[in-house]
Amino acid sequence: MAHEFTWDHVENPDKGTGLTYVADHLNISTDDCYAFGDSNNDISMFKAAGHGIAMGNACDELKEIAEYVTDSVNDDGIYHAFEHYHLI
Repeated sequence: MAHEFTWDHVENPDKGTGLTYVADHLNISTDDCYAFGDSNNDISMFKAAGHGIAMGNACDELKEIAEYVTDSVNDDGIYHAFEHYHLI
């Protein structure tokens, strides 16, 4: 089943708004969402998601609000985070 997303009606879209929109559309709780990021523009997404995971190379501001800090993307950080949360 294909899903089409449009931003026509979203005022001031950011990554947090996008995460919430997709979660609502798929009828899942944002508490069950895992957000990965490395930059300041990921802060709103971390605040919206149940789990904010900063990459090892992330900016300090994002690491401070992250639930978990993993390795850098070049060092299999996403894989290690999935292991940490027992998702794999």
